[in-house]
Amino acid sequence: DITWRKDVTADNYKDKGVLGKGEIYRGITYARTKEWNNDKYKGTVVEVYRQDGSGLDYYKPNSFGMYKFPESGRGFSRYTKPDGSSNGNNDSYKVNGLMQKGDNYASAETFAGFYNAIQDFYSETGVSIHYGDISAADPSINLGHSTHFSGDSIDIHYFDQNGGELRGKSSYLNADIPLTNSFFKHAQNNGFNKNYSYGGRFNHTGNNNQGKHKDHLHIGR
Repeated sequence: DITWRKDVTADNYKDKGVLGKGEIYRGITYARTKEWNNDKYKGTVVEVYRQDGSGLDYYKPNSFGMYKFPESGRGFSRYTKPDGSSNGNNDSYKVNGLMQKGDNYASAETFAGFYNAIQDFYSETGVSIHYGDISAADPSINLGHSTHFSGDSIDIHYFDQNGGELRGKSSYLNADIPLTNSFFKHAQNNGFNKNYSYGGRFNHTGNNNQGKHKDHLHIGR
């Protein structure tokens, strides 16, 4: 079980006797799902430790059981345009007759797994990822992708050799292989095993030669 004890730190977690049997240290910038049953909420909540150690942020589901993933944070942001402005969260749709906007809704396990994969990758490489579609607020609404209707699939732009965000159909050719493989490794370590890319250049579980993934990679559960 992951430990969140404040007395366990990056400086002492490897010392003999600090961690209990089966405990794993993950630092203070990670996420987990937890069942609440109190006067505040009853159900599954995603708990995310703030990177400054000041406490937890709590994410509760909407009426469809979906959790809104943050637009940005340590090691991640949405897709951007070449000028640096955001190019994510641009899907509009109707829910119960009302116009909605938001394509970054995830299941609880995918939220926590994605957040943890990002932090593992960032801790190793210092590279920030840029993500696009996850799912709509109502997962029954398909945003134009055959797998993005359950909150368990995520699109991410490829990285160049400096960790920069790549755009366009030649992205897979310019993607840095070690960085991309590193991200897939951390994604798989956090529960993602339905992963897609293009060109047969990268190591991961799942299909690695889908033409629609020339400009982005895909991780899923």
